[in-house]
Amino acid sequence: MRNLKSIILKLSGEILSTEKDIFNEKGFSLIYNELTSALSSFPGLKIGIVIGGGNIYRGRTKIFSRVSGDTMGMLATVINSIALKDYFSGKGLKARVFTPFLMTKIGEVFTVDAAFESFTSGNINIYAGGTGNPFFSTDSLAVLRALETNADMVLKATKVDGVYDSDPKENKNAKKFNNITHVEVVQKKLNVMDLPAISLALESNLEIFVFDFFKPGNLKRVISGELELGTLVKS
Repeated sequence: MRNLKSIILKLSGEILSTEKDIFNEKGFSLIYNELTSALSSFPGLKIGIVIGGGNIYRGRTKIFSRVSGDTMGMLATVINSIALKDYFSGKGLKARVFTPFLMTKIGEVFTVDAAFESFTSGNINIYAGGTGNPFFSTDSLAVLRALETNADMVLKATKVDGVYDSDPKENKNAKKFNNITHVEVVQKKLNVMDLPAISLALESNLEIFVFDFFKPGNLKRVISGELELGTLVKS
């Protein structure tokens, strides 16, 4: 058993929305409750959040170039990050938004020193805007920021309790992996993170944990070391 001291929580933008609404308070409330529960149980825990922008825009269309589509996707993650910070602030939870590019009135440009100073001040760090470059997803950002801030692990929040060899919703005989290597994820073409993110995690020996975020209390349990709740991706 091990208590994690510093994490990156990778969230999908869809957690904030419903089929009808771009934003729905249920998702915000779930994230807030899970974070505050973990922080109250583990004083000094450093939490960085990376959230996608899929509830607003998914940049794959023939209308725009890949570069423009990815840039719009980055901006969608900024919108979600602002929304999270505002919700947290309204409930007394301190957070700061960091962006990879200059957006003076929205967030602070990310530097490692600024990120650690923010943690020291008791903030949750929200990393918005992707890596600042097209062709790289928020998965890559999560791994990158984890490495830059010495996070113990990237926790990928999903609606299922780990990684399976096929979709468990469609195949009742789908096999769950308790542990799997980065290389096996690539070889088996499993839906964990995209290839650049997995490759960077492999190169740097960074662990990724995939778990069901929607079950109340799971985040705290994972941080406390209950890794049987999901799938650990490691070298």
